[in-house]
Formats: sequence, structure tokens, C-alpha cells
Amino acid sequence: MPESGVTGPPPSPPDPRDGSHWHWPAHALGALVHDADEGMVLVDEQARILYANAACERILGYPPTELVGRIGFDFCRPEHLPLAHEEFNRSLTFPGAPVTFDVDARHRDSTFRRLAVKLVNRLPTPEVASVLVHVREATPVPPRDAEHDADQYRALFYHAPVGLGIADLDGTLLVFNDAILEPGGYTRDDILRIGNVAALYSDPTDRARVLGLARERGFVWREGVRFRRKDGTHYDALLSLTPVRFEGRQCWYAVVEDVTELRALEGQLRQAQKMEEIGRITGGIAHDFNNLLSVILLFSQAAKRTVDAGAPVDRADLDSIEEAARSAAAMTAHLLGFSRQADLALVPTDLAGVVRSLATMLRHALSEDVAIEVAADELVATVRADPRAVKQMLLNLATNARDAMPNGGTLRIAVAEATLDEAYVAGHPGARAGDHVRVSVADTGMGMDEETRRHAFEPFFTTKPPGKGTGLGLAMVYGLTKQQHGFVELVSADGRGTAVNLYFPAVPEAAQPPPRPLSKELVRGGSETILLVEDDAPLRRSAQRVLRAFGYTVLAAADGLEALMRYRTHPGRIDLVISDLVMPRMGGPELYHALRTTVGPVKFLFVSGYGGRYAKARGVLDREIPFVQKPWELNDLLITVRRALDG
Repeated sequence: MPESGVTGPPPSPPDPRDGSHWHWPAHALGALVHDADEGMVLVDEQARILYANAACERILGYPPTELVGRIGFDFCRPEHLPLAHEEFNRSLTFPGAPVTFDVDARHRDSTFRRLAVKLVNRLPTPEVASVLVHVREATPVPPRDAEHDADQYRALFYHAPVGLGIADLDGTLLVFNDAILEPGGYTRDDILRIGNVAALYSDPTDRARVLGLARERGFVWREGVRFRRKDGTHYDALLSLTPVRFEGRQCWYAVVEDVTELRALEGQLRQAQKMEEIGRITGGIAHDFNNLLSVILLFSQAAKRTVDAGAPVDRADLDSIEEAARSAAAMTAHLLGFSRQADLALVPTDLAGVVRSLATMLRHALSEDVAIEVAADELVATVRADPRAVKQMLLNLATNARDAMPNGGTLRIAVAEATLDEAYVAGHPGARAGDHVRVSVADTGMGMDEETRRHAFEPFFTTKPPGKGTGLGLAMVYGLTKQQHGFVELVSADGRGTAVNLYFPAVPEAAQPPPRPLSKELVRGGSETILLVEDDAPLRRSAQRVLRAFGYTVLAAADGLEALMRYRTHPGRIDLVISDLVMPRMGGPELYHALRTTVGPVKFLFVSGYGGRYAKARGVLDREIPFVQKPWELNDLLITVRRALDG
């Protein structure tokens, strides 16, 4: 019924065509709320009742005048108080978002009634400034057997197929089920001895990140983390955290899902997709490699004929062989970068310094009709990156820019700090909010149309003529940037040039000075005994010859089993083992572990055409073992051997 003084029908809705606005009179709205069939209550942030409508008396038995001033939690069944507190706090955390739950409330006749409750936080709204509570009667509450319920809850908790646990705010596990133990291979005694979950994280920054999200949002939902197994290996998991009250204190209720197998399957699928894409360009890759191999074969055969004739070898011929081999190595690096198998060493890096050191090389590498402008702020933040990978990426982008300016133009490389906000992240999948350092490579070339821009980062996509490009360049840049936790943005328009912006997250660390190139160090030989293990016979012979020329005694083996026999039967001391990673019968990692088990600590040096990451995947966990990537430079190999022997 309308309040006294309110006459006539309510105003008609506005005509949607005229755009006018209309409002109900405040007293009419008050009448609607007061006479609603659903209980409606306003409470403050302490849950103190400020207003209750007439329906509350029918639902709870108390007239509104007896409800005002009381605390809403006072009416809850004691067992439901934690739930009510948790949901009320959730509504305070997320203004405007409805929060619904069922709770048992005490009626005036001392019985309990099941109520369906919906909370809407309107505290930030000046006109309301309260939490609106909608209350209606739910299904009647049947008599409960508390002991039976407790048994059911225990069964659900301890036999759940995912890991469940409750930890206090300091990280001490208070209760947990068996499923939380299985992925790590722990026993209950192990967990009780370890005590704090902080010791289970493979990377302490994972825990800091998760707790930061929990403080910011009030909960964590399926956040990716990596935990340490009992045997020292690692497994991937999704972690969810919800605040709960347990034994009278605030705790975290944790759900841990082991996704190691899923991640492995995803990786296999991605790799299979990449291999399928590689099949599309096999002809182009073979064409480029055959050109390079032809150069190497022709000049090496010419050099042999010259030697046979007793004449001196032309140094220019040898330079051509070396240049062709370097080009082949660069192409292999592109393939590794695309497949994300390249081994990166992420260290605190000054990107501005990297760009400045690259500027001179670019001026020699690009044609004279391309002007180069470099703007690198002196005081940019530090990032975690691999300086060599960054240089490789920038060289690739500069080469693309040169090709986009066949008649000359300007290449601009700029380094500056940039902050990505949530609005930017929402429109750029893969980006993360926060402080970054942006490296921008821009040209004044022909630019890209919409179709080209959409496919630019796809492997083997290229607009260059056959023999002029493999289409791996931008895909490699994309893969390497992701490996360094960065983000790539492409800005281009047909006829208006292209800019590729690389964003790297800033870190609060001081940048490390660039390492001195190995080839600049003094090359020294020695008289120690080296066991060389390599299944490729020509490479084994050439490495053996070089090492002997520098004074070393070199024993050779074609695989791990032969090396194991040579090591055990050699009468003298073997000072260093140089081993390939992948070989028939027994590979390098297996040889390493076999020698450590049967002989004890052995100095090792691994070499491979695969990335160093492959060594770790094969079970070589000692990060102190030096590694040389094939194809190696002569000086770099000799210097690394000397370091391994002296280390």
C-alpha cells in the first residue's frame, strides 16, 4: 500500500526515443522497500543493523524496531558464524558484486530457520553508505547429526583427489590430506618435520608472488607455481588459497593441483605443432644450407688442391669458409630460438648499455643509405635478460628493417622506461601490468598491411622472395622475448613504417657488468690428460688434433660406454672429461652419473649442438658443470677447457 499522501498511479516509463530521464519519488521507493515480500536490511561495515523492513518480522519473528542496533551475526547458528564472517568480508572487499550464501538464523521462538542471504556492498555510495542484505526463507533445516556431519567432512577432505591443506598465516601446515603429499613423494613425517610450506617452493619468488596476490585480492585462484620434490626435482602445480577460520585463528585453505603431466603434454603438443610448421619450409631451409655447404666444400677443396700443388693457401679462401660456417651457425641459432630450446642465462641487465654496445656493429652491418639513430636513456631500470639473446634479437630486427627500406631510410632504436596499466594489459594479450623497460626498433620503410601484420610472428611466414628469408626472424624474437618474461608489440601500417617494441619487466637489482668475451682472453694450453667423448668421428678427430697441438694428452671414445671402459682401464690419471650430450648406447649425462657413482667427483665439460637446457632435462643437475655450444670457436673451446681444469 502507498504511504499517506501518495496518490495516483506511478509515473510512466520514459519514451526510449526521446532520451529523457525520470526518477521515482524517494517516499515511493521507501514504500516499495518497506512493503516488499523479501526481507531487506541495511547494515554498516560492522554488520550493525541500521534498517529492517516489515518482512523481517515474518521471517525472524522480530519487529523491525527490535532489530535495529543489533549485530547481524548474533542471529547466526554458531557453526555458521565462520561462513557468515567470510562472506561478509568478501562483500566488503568487492563493492557492488553480489555475494550469496545460505545460513541458519535463530528465530524469536529459539528455533533455527534456513535463510538464503544475498549481500550487496553499497558502502562507497554516498546516498546509501551501507551493505544491503536481502533475506528470504530457504528449504527448512532438517535435524543434523553433528558427529555424522564431521565424519562426512573428514572423508571428503582426506580422500579428495586433489591436495588439500590448511596453513596458518606464517605458512605452517596444520592439517592436510594424502593427495597433497603424492606429487612430491613426501610422507606425513616429512611434512611435519619440514613444518613450513615456504621450504617446499622451488623458487621463493613464487611464494612472494602468491602471497602478494592473496593480500591484494583476498584470495588466490589456480595460480601457477613450482614445488620441490623430496628427491630434489620439481613439479608444476596450480595453487588456490581461501581465507578461513581454523581452531580460532585466521588461516589459508589451500587447494593444490598437480599439473606436471598436463604441462608436459602441452609442451609436446606445442612442439608437435612447431614441427608441423617446420615441414612447410623444409625446402627453403635446405636451399639456404646447401648454398652455405657449397661455399664450404668449394673453398676447402680448392685449398686442398693448392696444398697438393705445394703452393700457399690463400687466406681469403679460408675466410670465406669461416664466414659460411658462421652463417650456418646463425641459421641454427634462429631455429633454436624459434623452438625455444636455446639456453638463456637471465642476469640483471642494463638494456641501454646493450643497445649502445650494439650500435657500432649495426653501422657496419647495414647499408650506407640507412641512417641509424640510437636513443638510450642513461638511467633506465634493470631487467633480467640474456644480453647475448637481446643482441641477437635486435640484430634480427635491424636486418628486417633494412630489408623493408630498399631505397634507404632511418632506423631508430630507443630504450626507455614504461609503465603498463590494467587498461593497456586488457587490450594486449600476453602483457602484464607494472614497470617495464621498452626497447623500440622502428624503421621508415614500406610497413605492413593488416594481413601481413596478423601473420608477422607466425613461424616461416615471410614476404621476402625465395632464398632471401626463412620467416624465422620475428618468430625467434617472439620466442626469446617470452623466455625472458617479456612482451612483444608490433605497430605498423602499410606505407608508414614499422615499430617492434620489446617490453622487459623491471627488477630492483643492479645490472651486472657485461662478461668479457672468451675469445679475448689469453689462450693457454697444458699437459693434463683429457678423455674426449664424441660420436661424430670427423669432429672427434679435429678436436683431438687441436687439443694435442696445445700440449694435452687426449684419449678418445665414441660413446659413453667406451669412455667408461677407457676411464676404468687407463693406468694414469684423467684430469678432465669432455663429453657430447647425445650419443648412442650411453649419452653424456649417463656417463657423468656413472663416473660419479663408481669413481667419485670428476671434472666434466659438456658440449652439444642442443642448448644447455637439454643437459638439465637429461638429468644433469649440477649447474657448475661448464658447457660449450656447438659449433664452437677454437679459442672459446681452449679457454673453457683451461678454466675447467683450473676450476
